Amino acid sequence: MPKSPSSDRELRQRLQLAWDAVLNKKALDPVCLDVRGLAGFTDFFIICHGNNPAQIQALADEVQRSMELNAGLRPLQMEGYRHAQWIVLDYGGLVVHIFAAGARNFYGLERLWQKAPQFDMEANQQFLQQPGKAVARKTAVKSPRATTAASKPVRAPAAQSSEPEKPRRRSPLAAQAAKAARPRKLGVKRKAQSKKSGK
Repeated sequence: MPKSPSSDRELRQRLQLAWDAVLNKKALDPVCLDVRGLAGFTDFFIICHGNNPAQIQALADEVQRSMELNAGLRPLQMEGYRHAQWIVLDYGGLVVHIFAAGARNFYGLERLWQKAPQFDMEANQQFLQQPGKAVARKTAVKSPRATTAASKPVRAPAAQSSEPEKPRRRSPLAAQAAKAARPRKLGVKRKAQSKKSGK
């Protein structure tokens, strides 16, 4: 059972599948009528005819095969297949009419729906070849340097203090080097201390 199309694009895709199917089997004088706003039961008609019953049935078979294979759809209803004078395939939003030449002239379906404009299938095919109409926003391409610089947090300059800056603590190696460079006055210092203690 065909599902109702969820979008205009999906309906156009189904229409294109059926149209391509009748063209593949050499349908004669195919037309597509846009009956939206004129018919409450469907949106589009595809009307064509074949030379003989075998071709007419082959057209109907090809439409069914393509719709089921490519869209997973089966007709809601099919009529006239046995006599092959006027086969109707109802797909909900689309109805395919396949006639014998005499029956097409006799019933004059195009005359009955003469207010319906013909739908341009070439334009429809071009529409479907375009990607989905998603609005593409222009985004500026940032260079890696700019991105790296922007990702680093900017630190505020430290507030200057009126107090004198404290000397930085030297590393152990620097402290050892400074100690080795001092003159050794340890013996003089001990003698001075011993004199004081003797008094």
